[in-house]
Amino acid sequence: MDIIKFKLHEGAEAPIIRNGNMCDLGVARVAILPNDQAISVKEVPWTYASDWDVIKVREGDVLAIDTGVSMEMPEGWFAYAVPRSSTFLKFGLILTNSIGVIDHSYKGDNDTWKGFFLCTRNTEIPIDTKLIQFQPIKDTIHQFEMVEVASLDNEDRGGFGSTDENIEV
Repeated sequence: MDIIKFKLHEGAEAPIIRNGNMCDLGVARVAILPNDQAISVKEVPWTYASDWDVIKVREGDVLAIDTGVSMEMPEGWFAYAVPRSSTFLKFGLILTNSIGVIDHSYKGDNDTWKGFFLCTRNTEIPIDTKLIQFQPIKDTIHQFEMVEVASLDNEDRGGFGSTDENIEV
């Protein structure tokens, strides 16, 4: 069995394994940022989650969370970091890069896993809420090349967003 090593930083909780293949991550540090200016991750004004009971954000804010967990995945593995399925419905939060891809090289002691969420409405988030989950994946991607052709010689499926329905956009 492959092993994923992890290091906890101040205020962090150990990842919680769900269904044997997904892990929930808690919130160790928080920052609320304006979305009208660029900011380096190194410049984020983090505060410890333990200083908060509830995270209050306004529509348009960027909520930055630091899980306080650093990990080392086995060679040849990577992880998808994604929002929990209820994150948008409950809190109106959208993970800004949609999905995080964390490769094997992001494994230093201080390489904590973070997420940045766009707030689509005013909301309050209990501090113990798990906003991010990750799935470790053994890399089975093969080398390939791309070849341009005049036709793909396949029938058009049509639609967008559904395999079972033709939804025209």
